[in-house]
Amino acid sequence: MPQTLFEFSGRSFGSQELKNMEAIIRHEFYDSDLNLEKENDELYIANRRASAGHFPIGQHEIHGHGRTIVRRSWKQIRDSSTDVYLIWLPIHGSVFIDQNGRHEIIDEGNIAISYSNTPFRIECRTNAQNVHSSLQAVVPAHLLSRALPHPKRICGTPFKAAAGAPNMARKILLSLFEEADYLSRDLAVSFFSAAVDAVAEAVRTSENGVVEPLGLREERLKRLLDYLELHSSDPDLTAFKVAKGCGISARYVHYLLKSGNRSFHDSVWERRLERAYTQLTDKSLSRRSIAEIAYGVGFKSSAHFSRSFRKRFGASPREIRQKALDS
Repeated sequence: MPQTLFEFSGRSFGSQELKNMEAIIRHEFYDSDLNLEKENDELYIANRRASAGHFPIGQHEIHGHGRTIVRRSWKQIRDSSTDVYLIWLPIHGSVFIDQNGRHEIIDEGNIAISYSNTPFRIECRTNAQNVHSSLQAVVPAHLLSRALPHPKRICGTPFKAAAGAPNMARKILLSLFEEADYLSRDLAVSFFSAAVDAVAEAVRTSENGVVEPLGLREERLKRLLDYLELHSSDPDLTAFKVAKGCGISARYVHYLLKSGNRSFHDSVWERRLERAYTQLTDKSLSRRSIAEIAYGVGFKSSAHFSRSFRKRFGASPREIRQKALDS
């Protein structure tokens, strides 16, 4: 049977109840901020959990005039990196996901995913009968990435789960939430993996069941992002150089990045700063100087690197490295 982790019924949902519920979310999923918007009337709210082998499946339930809002920031991601995806299945009511520039409402009968290591805002909203119920299946990033290349790009996208692969994923996860305790660990893991594969198939497949190739623009954007990932450490990287490498015009480089709510400048410097952060917090690289790391990721000036790094992460490169070494 699913385990009840948090339960409240009444009118006096206060700060202590919110802290208790927030602690459950941090323990079960990731560090985040929780808020509850409610009216002053009877409210029932609960969080439950089942386990399909070592894969947690959570349930969030609300009865009454209320909705829960979870936010996760870059700071929380840096302080507590948890590389997982959540598969969302609204049963009653809806889930609003704001992530990667996409803002989508996932209604009853649909399915979607969110990612822990990109900032987000997620709301669980009640329906016309003031009821919300949803499942959240926790999937390690490597497992979903193995079944679906680049899953971060479709976070928050709703997929209809009335038939085909997404319907199978929905049925499997709903059944696992109720019946996992009666299955062997290996069998529960097999069913969970099958549900993940079905979600991946739903992304790759159109409503009529025919596998759809990526559109030309999506293919070019993917190629462009891959090129930037490989060449961002080139200190002389320009839009013209990227355009030549991708076989497109510099103007089209800017167009493709703008379509994904990016700019060329931000895309390049974000990759350089993230790589620098990774190297500075890697204890095995503690003998590598900060200047060496800065030049290695594409900066031409240590001073420019320090200013950009502090602006991005709120601390100097030296402070970030020392914190990692002390932990």
